[in-house]
Amino acid sequence: MTKVSHGAHSLYLYGNIDGSWELRQSKPNELHALRDNLNNSEPLEDLFNMINSFPTVRETFLASETYRICHLEEKAKLCGPVIEKNYEPESEDEALSDPVVCSVCDGHYHTSAFWICCDICNQWYHGKCVKITAKKANRIKHYECPECFNDRIGHN
Repeated sequence: MTKVSHGAHSLYLYGNIDGSWELRQSKPNELHALRDNLNNSEPLEDLFNMINSFPTVRETFLASETYRICHLEEKAKLCGPVIEKNYEPESEDEALSDPVVCSVCDGHYHTSAFWICCDICNQWYHGKCVKITAKKANRIKHYECPECFNDRIGHN
């Protein structure tokens, strides 16, 4: 709505729904109602609070079943083949002890994948899950997993 001065009368340019425009004389009640609503910030504050009370799209997605499934599938892809329910130990020693499980993806030990053990917490990890190769591991004297590293520097 735009005000146009035309002699002694004030005319307003109205945009119609169909996209056309027309000049009209404004009704005094409409102007006062518009002006009064512009000065009242309470409805805007209420709207702001209502909008902010809802979870964000990110929070909703992270809490969803879709994210959980995608996240687990992605971790499984990083770690290569994971043997789950039909897991069979490869040796007698392994059969007597608890199975070795990757602390990131919960995949069982498999000889075809590179594994590394944290020297602090003694947890085992697929090299791909902690982004370390066998070549890098050979140059490391003391391996610290990401969780122990974050605990040491004070991050969670």
